[in-house]
Amino acid sequence: MGRTQPSGTDHHRYRSAEFALMRLVATIIFLVTLMVRFTLATSIQISRSEKYAELGKFTEITICNALPKMEKTFGKTDRPIHFILAGSDSEFIRYTRSRLPDWVGAATIFPPGIVVMKTPDYAHTTLRQYRTTILHELTHVMQGQSVPLNLTPVWFSEGLAVYLSEEFNSQSRVIVSLAMAKKRLIPLAQLSDFLRLGSSTAELAYSESGTLIEYLAVVYGETLFQEILNAMKHGKDFETALALATNIEPADFEFHWREYLSKNYQWVFLLDIQYILWVVMTILVVLAWLSIRKRNKTTIKKWDEQEQKEQIYLGKM
Repeated sequence: MGRTQPSGTDHHRYRSAEFALMRLVATIIFLVTLMVRFTLATSIQISRSEKYAELGKFTEITICNALPKMEKTFGKTDRPIHFILAGSDSEFIRYTRSRLPDWVGAATIFPPGIVVMKTPDYAHTTLRQYRTTILHELTHVMQGQSVPLNLTPVWFSEGLAVYLSEEFNSQSRVIVSLAMAKKRLIPLAQLSDFLRLGSSTAELAYSESGTLIEYLAVVYGETLFQEILNAMKHGKDFETALALATNIEPADFEFHWREYLSKNYQWVFLLDIQYILWVVMTILVVLAWLSIRKRNKTTIKKWDEQEQKEQIYLGKM
């Protein structure tokens, strides 16, 4: 049997109820949007000149999108997040109140946890790199609101920043692998005060810090970071919190990290494009030499054969 068709009155009531439901849903979405906008407007502040209005919007959106993931590690925050966009040397120095190395793209000032960002045109970076820097500094802000950064080693806070900002990538791994091959890894105890380092050494220090966090995440899971920070909130120092979370004595931690590197980073440097180009060029040079050598041998052989023929011909005369 076919389905009974509703009468005209029933159909009208059905459509009216449907429209009422749609209006209710639309109203709820509108109210939620207003609440979110109000929350974001009161918790995130972007200070910038009119020139960087669009960049300010991009910065705010990037922060908003990243907060849910950050809160899984550091917990929710009800404190304001303040970013200042500096478009020149004078602005950057004025807001940071210090002269930092040229390779520094941003600085987080504690207290009060204000981030001073170099704009892409000033720092000569891409928008993607700028976004990564936002996430890097946001990690510092969130950690600082959870546990003061001066209570954790630099490798931990910077490692978390490069790891959570996705700044830690294949190039970072190549850098560490090359340092291993050249036996130039920076010892764990020396992974501190990165601002005193030159650009290339600082790059290695950040990359090594990323491998430390990667090691912890791979072996123990990313929830480990929250465990460590929670233990510190309850009065434990970092080394004790790390030992409780990993069941590794502080004195043995570097050994286990280096073992992880040996297993996972030994040959990563082979992926370095410069190394690949060098190998390819070497192979091409060798092949060219072999080709020339073979051609020369063929030419000499022909000359010998020609000379023998000439001698035979002269002997008959």
